[in-house]
Amino acid sequence: MRICNITKDDLSTLEPLLRASYGEGEFSIADEIDYFPDPAPKDWFWASDQGHAVGFLRHFAADSEISVAELYAPELLVA
Repeated sequence: MRICNITKDDLSTLEPLLRASYGEGEFSIADEIDYFPDPAPKDWFWASDQGHAVGFLRHFAADSEISVAELYAPELLVA
């Protein structure tokens, strides 16, 4: 298992997980690429196992009192 920071170049590898997380009707890889922060956030991570993306974690600081974390890792969460 390898844990890496998410970069814009990783979005195509993460596309199947992002699409499943958002749902088919709500997801656009073009939007993900257009809105990706630059520079890449230090607190966005993805996990790969033998080159296969198995999950991601993204943190969004909404304001001074609220933060949102998005975790999607179906293969890692199976007991």
